Amino acid sequence: MNIIFDIPGWIGKVLMATAVVKGLKSKYPTDKIITVSGHPLVFKNNPNVHASFQLADRDRVREQYIKDQECKIIAREPYYEEDHIFQREHCLETWVKILDLEYWGQQPDIYLDDQEIQSYKNLYKSDKPIMVIQPHGGASPEVPYNWVRDIPPKITKKLIEKYKDTHTIYLIKSPKQPKYKDVKEEIGSIRRVAILLSMAEKRYLIDSFAQHLAMALRKPSTVFWIGTNPKVFGYDLHNNIKSNSYQFPTDSGLYHGRNLTEVIESLPYTSEDCIFDVEKII
Repeated sequence: MNIIFDIPGWIGKVLMATAVVKGLKSKYPTDKIITVSGHPLVFKNNPNVHASFQLADRDRVREQYIKDQECKIIAREPYYEEDHIFQREHCLETWVKILDLEYWGQQPDIYLDDQEIQSYKNLYKSDKPIMVIQPHGGASPEVPYNWVRDIPPKITKKLIEKYKDTHTIYLIKSPKQPKYKDVKEEIGSIRRVAILLSMAEKRYLIDSFAQHLAMALRKPSTVFWIGTNPKVFGYDLHNNIKSNSYQFPTDSGLYHGRNLTEVIESLPYTSEDCIFDVEKII
C-alpha cells in the first residue's frame, strides 16, 4: 500500500513531520510512505520515506501512487486540535495521536550524506570557532521586527558584540530580514544550514526552523521563546529561555491567545528591554 503523508506548512513543521514519519513506518512497516510538503529536501536520504514531493506536485503523486493503486492519504492538521490549541502537550504528541500512531518520544531527524557534508564544510572553513544566530522567526517586509518570534535586537547586537572577535558569526536569515554588522549572512538551503549548525560551537536561535533542525542534528542550542511555548514546540535538549510574563494584555483573536505576527505597537511590555533579562542572558 502507498501512504501519502501530506504536510502543509512552513519548514519547521516539515522538520517535525520527520518524527511523525517514524511513527507511520512503525505502524506500516512494509508500505511505501510518500511525503508531500513545501520542503521535500528535508526527507532526502530518510530511510522511512520512499519518495518526497512538493505540494505543487500533487498531480504527479496522484498519477504515480494513487491512481488504480491501493493507497491511504493522511492529511490531518494538528494545529486545529484542542490539545494543541490549549497547549496541553507537545505538537508532535498531538500529531501522532490524531493519526492513531504510537508516541514514544520520537524526535525530528535529518539524514546528511558524506558528499554534501564534505562539499558544504568547505564553505565554512574558519580559523575561529563558529557561532550561529537566527534572531528572526517571523519577520516580513511589513513587520521588520515581530516581537512575538524575534530575538530583541538589543540582545542580538550584544551577542554579536560579545563574540565577534573570538568567533566567526553566521546569521541565518531570509533575504528581506534585517541585517547586522560583523556577521556573515547565511541564506542557503536547509541541508546547507544543517551542515553549518553541525559545525558551530555556539547556536543562539529563536523558535523557528533552526531550533527544529538543531534537534534533528542532536545539537544543543540556546533557544528564545516569546509568543510560543517550548512545551509545545521545543525540546529538552536545548537551553530554553522563556520571556518574562506580559506586563499588559494583548489581543489575539485566536482561541490559543497568541498571534504569530505582531507589530511593535502591540508590544505587551513597557519596552523591549523587559521581554528578557538582557544582562543576565549575556
